[in-house]
Amino acid sequence: MLRGRSDHRSDTPNAPRPRTDTVAQEARASARTTRPLPAAEIHRRAEAIAKARKPDDQANLLTHAAFGEGDDLAQIVGVGPILTELLHEVGVFYFWQIAEWTDEDVAYVDEKLLHFKGRIERDDWVGQAKELAEMPGAAARPEAD
Repeated sequence: MLRGRSDHRSDTPNAPRPRTDTVAQEARASARTTRPLPAAEIHRRAEAIAKARKPDDQANLLTHAAFGEGDDLAQIVGVGPILTELLHEVGVFYFWQIAEWTDEDVAYVDEKLLHFKGRIERDDWVGQAKELAEMPGAAARPEAD
């Protein structure tokens, strides 16, 4: 029987825990030691993003993968090839985009997901994206030129 990433179970009590638990713990530890960015840095980064954003849009949706190769969004449990393609069409290419979504942003993007409405919250994409954005190899949030 094939198993998806989200249905990992073990019948043995001493089996190793799924990798996502370790990733989550590392991300939480990193978040506790990370200092907030100064306001000027936040502003510079926001300007770089604003140049690539879709006009009259919200949720950091971009016109294209403007900051290098996009992240592999299929690493988010619940996102497969079809949803990845749809997210690209909507303007989502990076984990950091999803990680920054507010409840309003989630509702806005959810409306654009056609047959996949509700998946963002049900599969906790924002929480997963926060963890994945901290992983080595994830695209960094852009800096201003």
